Amino acid sequence: MENIYMIECEEEKDKIAGINLLNKTFSGATNQKTLTWHEAALKYKKHKPLMVCAKDHEKVISVCNWLPWKFVYKGKMYLAYQSCEGATDNAYRGKGLWREVIKYGNNLLAGRDIDFSFCFPATLSYYPLCRAGYHPVGAFKYRARVINAFRRRNKEED
Repeated sequence: MENIYMIECEEEKDKIAGINLLNKTFSGATNQKTLTWHEAALKYKKHKPLMVCAKDHEKVISVCNWLPWKFVYKGKMYLAYQSCEGATDNAYRGKGLWREVIKYGNNLLAGRDIDFSFCFPATLSYYPLCRAGYHPVGAFKYRARVINAFRRRNKEED
């Protein structure tokens, strides 16, 4: 683990390696097309998306993305970054590496003069995010009701 270090992925080869790791871990995750969209469509003059990688020598072994969002509340604008997709290579899991990537990214964001960061964690990422400093602010419960399209209507309902 002494050869592992964190960087902001600014070089194209690191971004592509990060995308490949996401796709290897989660099929249907960010791809080159969505990365281009992140960089073009969401390109604010000052606030750009952030990708952080952990590398072992030159191999990208863990990655996380953050996207900027602007919120208006009671007439005041707030800048936030959303922690989006992240993954760690199977050979490096269970060592707290992704949590360290999150911490490193949050330290970089602190230097960008933002108001807050947030995420909508999946089950597997919930506790590592809490250990990295995120705090739950709410729990949302969803309830689905099945609609029977073949239900016979009661004539009295007409």
